[in-house]
Amino acid sequence: MSAQQKITKNDLISYYIEQRLFNANFTLFELVNDITIINQSATATLTVNNVVLVAGQQFNSGGNYGEYNQQQYNCHFSTVDPVNNQALVLLKRYNQILKQ
Repeated sequence: MSAQQKITKNDLISYYIEQRLFNANFTLFELVNDITIINQSATATLTVNNVVLVAGQQFNSGGNYGEYNQQQYNCHFSTVDPVNNQALVLLKRYNQILKQ
């Protein structure tokens, strides 16, 4: 699109961010554009598809305009302590796409 072209409503895709909080092991298989998984645990590690996140680290799989991601994410905490375990998941969803 050149700098002189006008952006119309048909060129834009509306989206929203869905937040989820987990305190135990979980699996995600979602129709989303972007996914961010943040390990908010005090001391536990969180493994996302064999990638180990220490406390405070995050895993992100971003999408370009109009793309969507259908990968499965298997997430496992290093402890079974629901007080210590905490993962925040942010899902970027298109309004025009229905959930599975």
